[in-house]
Amino acid sequence: TMTIVKMTNQLLAIFPEEARYFEKQGASVSWVGHPLVDRMQSSPTREEARARLGIEPEQIAIALVPASRRQELKYMMPIAFEAARQ
Repeated sequence: TMTIVKMTNQLLAIFPEEARYFEKQGASVSWVGHPLVDRMQSSPTREEARARLGIEPEQIAIALVPASRRQELKYMMPIAFEAARQ
């Protein structure tokens, strides 16, 4: 953390708690928001999403949400897929 603070003049934070954390560490921080969080405010309700996806109310639904880093995808997704298959 201190390395990041020392190496930067200005940090752009995507989460408010991230901004607060780095400010406490002495960084100059601007909270810029996160586009996905902004989009989620207009997302469908659980019932609407299930209806759109053809998932019955009594069916169990599990979301496999991959990471964004190539290495995480390479090593973690096969494990997640195998777990889901079982």
